This record gives sequence, structure tokens and C-alpha cells, in this order.
Amino acid sequence: MGNVRIKVLHLITELERGGAELLLLDMCRQLRESLDITVAYLRGPGSLVPELQRLDIPVHCLRMRSRADISAVWRLWRLLRRGRFTIIHTHLIDADLVGFIAARLAGVPVIISTKHNTDDFRQRQSLVMKVDSWFANRLDKIIAVSHAVAQMLVQDQHVVSGKIQVVHNGIDTERFQNPDVSQRQAARQSFKFAPPTRVITTVARLHPQKGHRYVLQAIPAVVKACGENICFVWAGEGPLQHELEALADELDVRRFIRFLGCEQNIPQLLAGSDVFVLASLWEGLGIAVLEAQASGVPVIASRVDGLAEVVDDGVSGALVATADPDALAQGIIRLLSDPEQCRRLAEEGRRIVEQKFSLAGMCRELLGIYQELVSRKRL
Repeated sequence: MGNVRIKVLHLITELERGGAELLLLDMCRQLRESLDITVAYLRGPGSLVPELQRLDIPVHCLRMRSRADISAVWRLWRLLRRGRFTIIHTHLIDADLVGFIAARLAGVPVIISTKHNTDDFRQRQSLVMKVDSWFANRLDKIIAVSHAVAQMLVQDQHVVSGKIQVVHNGIDTERFQNPDVSQRQAARQSFKFAPPTRVITTVARLHPQKGHRYVLQAIPAVVKACGENICFVWAGEGPLQHELEALADELDVRRFIRFLGCEQNIPQLLAGSDVFVLASLWEGLGIAVLEAQASGVPVIASRVDGLAEVVDDGVSGALVATADPDALAQGIIRLLSDPEQCRRLAEEGRRIVEQKFSLAGMCRELLGIYQELVSRKRL
């Protein structure tokens, strides 16, 4: 191919602020000098569109009204034909299905999908699982963000293992600097955390997957053991907002929680945090945990799926039983009571992220996959 850059279309279901969407934004930022990138999304307002446009990356909304809206396939087919793309790379289930059909019709040489999660909808929705499995086995490559995701694809979706390559999610470690004392104080002041307050942060959408309910149920025991100078700070939006607020009132812990909503300055928030908690019921890998570790914040996470690939229990963080408020409370109490353990876990967590989960490393692997597949097709 000489010096001609590979033309890649990334297709994703929505472009709101979520883990897969922000990862795609970071990938585009990192690889735009090496690839000719275009992004398309199926539906939604597209809050990340302006950030992609600032990178001079073309963005197209396909205006998909429902899963049965085949006009989105037609619009994507026209975009693919017009753009003469070498690769289409899809993300999330709806984009996977629409992208595969349109790419095959348009004759796109290489079709890739990244599987971001180990969510259990595939087991509960057998028709979706069967359709997705059929498509998956006809892709050129499936990128799994963790070994847990790869295992799910083989065991539950019966995907041929040779189609799958694990490429761990990566983050821009330069955005999440381990703060010194003055930076930490400045971060706490910016969020108005009073000096004696210990801040336990969660960055996650307010969705059943993320286990906020169990954090709420753990708060009374944490307050009893550690005192009332405690603040649980939640950054994220989602359908459970009102339900969680009502449960906080019922448990009489509302005064110990701050709902920040869609907070964009996550590096600053983490710089002012004492402990990070993610109580997910399932997780493909856990980008939010990587960001906390990169920021030098000790992490407590549930012992599920991809989180166990990120957190080495007792070495780079703490893992606790899933959906268990008592275990969660005891984990938080242990860290808040042991500054030396916090320091040790935080240091090792940051070291591992820099070594194994950097954005640059992830993108090098991804670029290598693109080049290898294109070479195999002799384009």
C-alpha cells in the first residue's frame, strides 16, 4: 500500500459519554495521524461529536429510529460506498449488526468488531445471541477488551477462538497524573471538599450494572466505623438517579452522598479522592478503575469478569464479593484505616497501568491488527 493511509470507518451505536464511546474518542485522537478515520453513529444527540470535529474527524449520524429501521443500513451503505473504506470497525451490539450487513453489501474488504463487555443480555436474549454469534463468526477479527470477554464469546456465543484477539483497553496516562500534596489540595478545593473529609469516589453511569445500590447499603457501616467526615461522590448520569436518591433517603445516608451528574473533569476529581469504588455486577474491563489507578487512588472493586484482570487483590487494589454491601463496607473501612496500605496499593496500581494498560500500547496493537488484515487481503 506504500504510504497510502488505511481508510477506517468506526461505527458505534451512540456517541454519548460512556466507556466505549470515550475509548473510541481516545483511539481517534491517538491514531488520526496514522489512519484516515471517519466516525458514524446510529442514534442519539451525539454529545461527543464536537470533540471529534475538533480533531478534524468527519462524523455522520445515521438517524436510526429503532432496531427495525432498515433505512439506517441503506444510509450506511451509501456512506461506505462513497468513502471507499478499507476497514469498518464496529462497537456495541446494534452497530455490530447494522455495520456487518451494510459492509457486506458495500463490499468493504475488512470488517472488525470490538466487544467491550461481558454483559449477560446475550444469555437472556437468545435470539440476539444467535444473530450476533452468526455475524461474529463471519467477521475478519473480533477484538476482546479482556480475556473475560474473550472467554464469554467462546463459551456463551460459540465464536471460533481463532477470530478473537485480546487487546486490553488503554488510557492516556498523561491525563491522570499522580498528584502531589499541593495538586491534591487544589483539586479538593475545586470540588469544595472540606479538609477533614475523606472522599470515596465512583465514576460510572447510574445503571444496575454498576452496583450503586450496594455502595449505598454499605454507607451506614462505613460511617459507624470511620465517623461522619465521609463523602461518597458519584460522577455519572443514568436511569437510576431518582431510585438511588430515594434509597439514600430511606437509608438516611443522603447527606453523605454527592451526585455530580455528567462531570467532565474526572482527572481533577480523582486527584482529590481518597478511595475509588466500583461495585459492578459485570464488567468487560473497567476503564474507570484504570483511570483511578493512574491517578494514584487506591481502588476497591467487585470480584467480577474483567475487573480481576485490572486489580490484583492485595497488590494493586482490593477485590470484594459481588453484590455484598457488608464486604464492600469492610473493604472501604480497611483502606480508610490503613494509610500505608493505601499508599502501597496506589503505587502498584499506577505502575501496572503504565506498564500494561496505556492508550499508546493499545493503539499500537490495534494499528498492527489493521495492517496485518489489510496485508492479508492484499489491498
